[in-house]
Amino acid sequence: MLSKVRLGVVRLEGRVMPVISSVSLAPRPVLIAPPPVFFAPVPVRMQLPSPLPPRPGVDTSGTHSMLAGTVVGNYTSTLRMMNTASGFHFGGFASVGTLGNVDVYAHLYSVGFRTVGNARGVITLSNSRGTVTLQVVGPTQTRLQPLPSTFSYRVVSATGSFSSLRATGTLSLTRKIDASPIRNGIQYVETGTFKLSI
Repeated sequence: MLSKVRLGVVRLEGRVMPVISSVSLAPRPVLIAPPPVFFAPVPVRMQLPSPLPPRPGVDTSGTHSMLAGTVVGNYTSTLRMMNTASGFHFGGFASVGTLGNVDVYAHLYSVGFRTVGNARGVITLSNSRGTVTLQVVGPTQTRLQPLPSTFSYRVVSATGSFSSLRATGTLSLTRKIDASPIRNGIQYVETGTFKLSI
């Protein structure tokens, strides 16, 4: 507790006398902040979705026959790497398995400058009933090897009446190169005819 001196006067018997008195002062209140309150969130367990039932296995036995056929047509090569034709574009037609008569377009690329790699590409078979797209991969080759004659394939998409089609297999490609790589007045790296057996 603090004390403070106060000066004053009093009248005693007709005289004015100075007096000293002390006044006790209460200390100023000190504000004390309440301790912080921390709220620990109660962990909420989220409800997990029900596990999906396992997908039934796809029986691919006999699906190769759905794509069996021989495609014939013409091709051009529009890309050369060193002295090796690399980018090939094929267009033809065929009667393929249960798909019936289809137009066939293929884009294949050789291994190129990779030290070790695979020729790759896409083949599309289509008609008014739907479209089937095959992804094709050639055998392992070294740098700047020519386009191989055999590929493995798998169906990567199918639409229309063919939407449930799943298949894998192999195919062979035969090219007959033209003596002069010119089509419709345009000179290409290579032109010719082809036969593709699925």
